[in-house]
Amino acid sequence: MLWRARILLFSLAIAGILLCAGCALIPIATLSTVFGLGSSVATTGPEVYREGKLDAALLARYPDVVAGVRAAVVDLRFHIERDEPDDQWGDARFIRVADDQESKIDITVDRRTSTVTRCRVDVGYFGSAPTAKLVMHQIETHLPEKARAATGPS
Repeated sequence: MLWRARILLFSLAIAGILLCAGCALIPIATLSTVFGLGSSVATTGPEVYREGKLDAALLARYPDVVAGVRAAVVDLRFHIERDEPDDQWGDARFIRVADDQESKIDITVDRRTSTVTRCRVDVGYFGSAPTAKLVMHQIETHLPEKARAATGPS
């Protein structure tokens, strides 16, 4: 039922565009995004960027990734606003940083196994994908040599 409603709304929008001969046209890609018919997903090696979040599974120990995040924040001259456990078992860490323009970046580190750690860099829905990739790359440069080789190029 939801798809029928979306298709109807999309069809009405297209019809409206076609009837506005001299008006400024809205690109079809914009309409499909507005109506939820499309989504943006970018995959580069072991990392996936979607809706302002860059996810990576790293072949590295949890403490090494947390230390890598903190070192990357120092390298990039960000300011740590929050650095706290994200669960009661100590298997997740939430770190919020801000740049000089007060743009916020949330970094979550989750222990998956003793040697696999998931790292998410969240720049916000309308955030900068290049910024997220830069932060992730900087985190990876601070991982042990063996772990960096396992994650592939960024």
